[in-house]
Amino acid sequence: MIGLQKLLVIRHGRSVHNDTNGLLLNAEADISPERYAQLTAHCAATRDCDWGLVGRGEAQARFASEPIQAYMQEHGFVPDACYASPYLRAWQTGHIVLPSAKWVEAPALRERNWGNTTANCATVEEFRVYHPKATLECDTRIDYIPGEGGESVADTLQETLAFLQMLGETYPGGSVVCSGHGEKAKIMRFLLMGGDPDAWPAICKHTGLGNLSFLHFEAGASGVLERVRRLNPLGSPMEDSGWQPLDPRQIISA
Repeated sequence: MIGLQKLLVIRHGRSVHNDTNGLLLNAEADISPERYAQLTAHCAATRDCDWGLVGRGEAQARFASEPIQAYMQEHGFVPDACYASPYLRAWQTGHIVLPSAKWVEAPALRERNWGNTTANCATVEEFRVYHPKATLECDTRIDYIPGEGGESVADTLQETLAFLQMLGETYPGGSVVCSGHGEKAKIMRFLLMGGDPDAWPAICKHTGLGNLSFLHFEAGASGVLERVRRLNPLGSPMEDSGWQPLDPRQIISA
């Protein structure tokens, strides 16, 4: 049981790798074999932790800063601590969204290592066939490794659970903000609801986050986190799913 009162998990803004993947997957983009080789070589050679925000991502974070701060004020969300993934894009996002906060690096908030997802794709056409299939597998199985040398969701569960437990022990009844990654938000929800592997597909369906979207977890009368809402501050007005139970299968069966 995680004894926080409130937990906010923000996904980073649009990053260099988001742009590269978007280009590779754009069916209308005419990418020569030479350009494909250049892009994939760059992805393979660049460390995930070094991918920063592009200009659009910085603009998203600046735009989202005001509505996120207003939302926090409206809901009495005064953070006892703010933690960020050590990866540049999440670190930048946190500092732009909450510039006066004292951000602390939390290795457990890192993106999982997806591996080299282009290793077995000799052409952009092969990649465009492979990527949707790999995404479906990622959203179906916690033991799936999408790329050569990567890790599965299951590989990251222990460090994420230890981080959540640390938050509960350090800030009992408190509030914490995290700046991180979309899949890490899914993993947190997955662990908070008990970590049933059969629930992973439903978690993915109901917890997908766009850039700068965030999850707000809140405790109930039991004193532990037991409900969640998903919000998109880039919408006008802000898109809000409303409160949901941690286990999304309860939504599906309702």
